[in-house]
Amino acid sequence: MVKKISENKILENLDADGAHADELSTGPLASIFAYRAFDMRGRFPEPFADFRGALEALQSDIAYLPEMSGEIVAYSRDGRWFEIPTRFFIRRPPRFADREAAEQWVRERQQAIEQGKPGAKSMGYVVARPGDPIEKQIDDALAFRDCRLVGPEENDAICERVARWLAEQVDGEWCASSVLNRPLSMNCLIARVARQGNRCAIVCRFIGPGPLGCPMVWTR
Repeated sequence: MVKKISENKILENLDADGAHADELSTGPLASIFAYRAFDMRGRFPEPFADFRGALEALQSDIAYLPEMSGEIVAYSRDGRWFEIPTRFFIRRPPRFADREAAEQWVRERQQAIEQGKPGAKSMGYVVARPGDPIEKQIDDALAFRDCRLVGPEENDAICERVARWLAEQVDGEWCASSVLNRPLSMNCLIARVARQGNRCAIVCRFIGPGPLGCPMVWTR
C-alpha cells in the first residue's frame, strides 16, 4: 500500500517554483528542479538537487538492493517527470562467459543434488530451475545476467551522459494525459509532483473556474 503523503509535505520537499532557482536558471536543464532516488524500501524520501546526489544515495550503504530495484526520477517545473533509464547506472553482465562455463555450473549443481548435499536444490534457483531438463538449465544459465550498481569512479562520465539524455527528453513533446491516463483541464495547472513507489501524486491548483487555490491530489 502506498504511504499517504500530505500536500504540505509535497510542497515542502518538491518546490517547483523556488527549488534551486539560483543553480538551474539557465541551460537545457533549467526546468529540472529536483531528483528522487528509489530503492526497494523507500529509504530516500527527500529530493536531491542534482542527478549525482541521487546516484550517490543509491551507491551508499543505506540503499537496499539498489542493483535490483534502484530508480532515479527527475522532476520538471512544468509538471513532467522523467525516469532515468537504469542502463546508465546499473550494469547487467552475463553470469557465465560462454556455454561451456554455464554447462559446467549446471552439471556440478546436478551432481551435488544427486549426492544429497544440503542446499543443493536451492542453489542458483533464480539462474536455472534444477527440475528442468539439463539443456534448458544450460540455456537459462547462459542467458542469466547479474545486476550491479556502477562504482563512484564512473560517476563523472555517467552524469555527463544522463545530462545529454535528459536534455533531449526535456525538449521532447509531452502531454499531461500521458501521465494521468485521463484528460487534464486547461484550467488546471500542475504545480507539484511527488512519487511514492510506482505511483506519482500530482497536486493541482485550479486557476480557472472553481475554488481558487483548492488543492487536488490524483494518484496513478
